[in-house]
Amino acid sequence: MTDSILQKELTLDDVIDKDLSLFKEVCQSYCDLYKVSVKVFNKVGKKLVESNARADLCRYVFSIQPCKVACTQLVTEIKQAIPEFGTIETKQCFTGLEYRIAPISYETDPIGSVIFGPFIPSNSGNVAQRFLDMSDEVSEERANRYFQRYR
Repeated sequence: MTDSILQKELTLDDVIDKDLSLFKEVCQSYCDLYKVSVKVFNKVGKKLVESNARADLCRYVFSIQPCKVACTQLVTEIKQAIPEFGTIETKQCFTGLEYRIAPISYETDPIGSVIFGPFIPSNSGNVAQRFLDMSDEVSEERANRYFQRYR
């Protein structure tokens, strides 16, 4: 027996499916305007949209093994985070950059999340010391040069 449409759980995939190209365009426009990456995930962690701004520091981080491990853990945490309705969650990257995660809700039920970042938080000017201390391979000059390219 088929369930009634009224019993079907609405997913973010369903909401944006018909206008996915338009939704991607809106996210890319935001990314281009503010120079901040935007990623949209459904509530089970499937990436639906990705608009990237800068990735220099992230590529550099991924080239150093201990940093790669820490980055992979952080990305997993960020992807799985779905803040409560009406809240925005902040995740600090060990580099000193920051992410903001906002829920996407339908009638207060979570159906996904939007992730903004990484970006330089207003209270920061240079790469975090904990990043510089992670490995002898980390170059402070190179890390700061990449870090300053973010907004």
